[in-house]
Amino acid sequence: MKSLNKEVKFGKAIARVTVTMFAENVYLDGQVTSEKVITTNKVEITVDGKVLETGYAKVLEYNILTDTLYIKRGLDIQKKYTSVGNAITHGEKPGLEIKNAIEEMEKELAAEFEVKTEKEVAKEEAIVEAQSIVEQAKKEGIENLKSATEIKNWRKKYNVVNNEGGEGYVPIKVSEEQYSRAIKILSQ
Repeated sequence: MKSLNKEVKFGKAIARVTVTMFAENVYLDGQVTSEKVITTNKVEITVDGKVLETGYAKVLEYNILTDTLYIKRGLDIQKKYTSVGNAITHGEKPGLEIKNAIEEMEKELAAEFEVKTEKEVAKEEAIVEAQSIVEQAKKEGIENLKSATEIKNWRKKYNVVNNEGGEGYVPIKVSEEQYSRAIKILSQ
C-alpha cells in the first residue's frame, strides 16, 4: 500500500488530498487467481491542523439540482463554488486544483504499481466502443443512418410487429448522433 498527499488552498482553509493505491488478491474457490489494484482518494478540509470536513470535491453551479443549497446557504446564483462535504468556498479553482492533484497522484501511483489509471482505462474503453459503433454503422451503410428519434420510433414499430408488443429481440441500429460522437472520440 502506498499513499500520496497534496495540499490545496480552500478559501481560508486547506484541502488535504490523499490518494492511496494497494494490491488485493482475487480468490476463486479459495485459491488466489490474480491481483487487482484498488485506488481510493480522500479530501479533508483542515484549519490549524484540525479536520473540519471530509468528502469529495464538487464544483457547484446554480441549476435546478443546486437551487435548494444555494438558497439555504445564501449563495450568489451568478457564481460558482467548490464544496467538500458541507464546507463551501468561492470559485471553481479549488475544485479544479483538487481534481488535478488527484489525477497527478493517481498517475504517479499507477506508474509505480505498473497499472493504468481509471481515466486511461475509461479512455481505452471509449475508443473500443467507438470503433464498434463505426463498424456497425459501416455495416448498416453510413448514408442510411437515422436520427436517434427515428430509431426509437423504428424500434417501437419493430417490437410491435415482430414481438407482438412483448419483450423480444430488436436489432441494434446506430444513430447519426452515436456515429458522430464515435468519430469525434476516434479523431482525438
